[in-house]
Amino acid sequence: WDLSTGLCSFTLEGHSERVRTCVFASSAGLLISGSNDKTLRVWDTSSGQCLFTLKGFTRNIESCVFSPDSIQLAVITSSEKTFGLWDVSSRQSMMRPAEGHTGLIHMCKFSPKGSLLATASRDGTCCLWDISTGVCVFILKGHTASVETCAFSPTGTLLASGSSDKTCRVWDVVTGRCMFTLEGHTQPVSSCVFCPSGTLLVSCCGDNIGRVWD
Repeated sequence: WDLSTGLCSFTLEGHSERVRTCVFASSAGLLISGSNDKTLRVWDTSSGQCLFTLKGFTRNIESCVFSPDSIQLAVITSSEKTFGLWDVSSRQSMMRPAEGHTGLIHMCKFSPKGSLLATASRDGTCCLWDISTGVCVFILKGHTASVETCAFSPTGTLLASGSSDKTCRVWDVVTGRCMFTLEGHTQPVSSCVFCPSGTLLVSCCGDNIGRVWD
């Protein structure tokens, strides 16, 4: 959609089943869509054309996220406890870590510099991964229920996590230590995000309330 006119610029057609996720590249003029047809499609945002299709997945695509430099793509598929990392330019799978979570992964986020990837899981933990090696640097434990969401601070030094235990936790990325537990919600926390300055955190859940934390 063109937000200046409210008109539809392109209809992106090609997937054969439901499209579950899409994400813009920050600098490459690309959009990637993931589908229940077990493929990812890479689209040119200036022309609306499909540039290529990433295949080889055995499950539905649940979520994907670009690295800040738009070179790498982290992909989560349904009913899995790990993620895949792809090089978009070469169209090759780079890694697929075998160890880390014991439950299904809900989402993943790159750090601002792209050196780390955080994953949030049904097993009640977040994992921090070194993208250059595929090694799990820290398993962040403390939540008592499924972790639904996570977000890096703008500097990348902190990670916030939101859980079905109705709390948010703020973690030190360098040490893996939990710095704060933010309590007050009456329903599972579904989303959290830092403000651009990194001094505030907003969390929301099914109690119809958003909370702003200092």
